[in-house]
Amino acid sequence: MDQIDSIILQWIYATVSDEILGRILQDESTAHQAWNRLQDIFLNNKGPRVAALETEFSNIRLQNFPNIEAYHQRIRDVRNQLADVRIYMSDERMVIQFVNGLPIEYNATGSYINQAMPTWERVCNMLDSDHRRKVARDQSSPGIAAAVDTPPTYPNQNTNRRFNSRGS
Repeated sequence: MDQIDSIILQWIYATVSDEILGRILQDESTAHQAWNRLQDIFLNNKGPRVAALETEFSNIRLQNFPNIEAYHQRIRDVRNQLADVRIYMSDERMVIQFVNGLPIEYNATGSYINQAMPTWERVCNMLDSDHRRKVARDQSSPGIAAAVDTPPTYPNQNTNRRFNSRGS
């Protein structure tokens, strides 16, 4: 049993930063004792850490990321960091923040998401699809986009013509 404890203790020491190692390293320590010291270090700053993470979470915006996947990932990362300090976030809260961080061009999708409140994974898939559609549209030729936005006209078209009951 001492050999297993020694292996785990060495693993703990090998995986922490030098600064933290100096704080948990003690002679004649068991893995359990080292782990408890490590836990105390991380949980002692729980309040300030939670406050900082909550602020960061509330301010995550798509415009600050190179793509929508990085935006998804950052929301997941902050959620996981909060869980590390025992603050658990519901999927609904993640979805709400996800929608709040979207730019105006996603208002229609965001409105639908807020009403339907789908799962986190479904929201990620919906926004990925919407983003791909927007990118494809933006990359299309401006002449094609203008043609789509302009209604067709026909020669001799008289929009004010009225037909009477005899068909004239």
